[in-house]
Amino acid sequence: MAIADAKIAGSIGLEPDTSADEGAPTSDARAVRRAAPALPAIAAVRIEGFDEATGKAVLRADGEVVGAAIDPAVSVSVLRTAIAREERVIVEAHDTGWVVIGALRTAATPGVDEGDEFRIKAGRVTIDANHELSFVTGAASLVLRAYGHVETLAENITTRASSMHKIIGRMIRLN
Repeated sequence: MAIADAKIAGSIGLEPDTSADEGAPTSDARAVRRAAPALPAIAAVRIEGFDEATGKAVLRADGEVVGAAIDPAVSVSVLRTAIAREERVIVEAHDTGWVVIGALRTAATPGVDEGDEFRIKAGRVTIDANHELSFVTGAASLVLRAYGHVETLAENITTRASSMHKIIGRMIRLN
């Protein structure tokens, strides 16, 4: 076990205490002391970087650099966010070494937590609602209903077009 690996394991108290029953006589040959099942060693450490192609990560634990495999269930976007936000990742000790099994979120997550501000950055965002989708802020709202009704409410509504601006409908009511 490498020095940094020992520091991670030691920091979470994984050394079993076997001194209590050493040399104690047993009254029955069938009475064998059973060891408690071994729990996996889990730690929260900083991620320095990773290689998506090889599935390997570089971690920092107590100032030491440690290599780890990345569990296939962990999305690389989660690791990128952990690096950008300087969040910790959760690693688990295996016979072959450390494995990154997730990230420790230290900031609010959109859709799960309430926060002051959320920014979603993606090539495409899709929101599916079976009955209704509402966007509400203060006195303005936009509601999309499944039966084909769109409702926009606000004190002032501005629409702009750099080319033709079409309004098509069987009936159009102005004022």
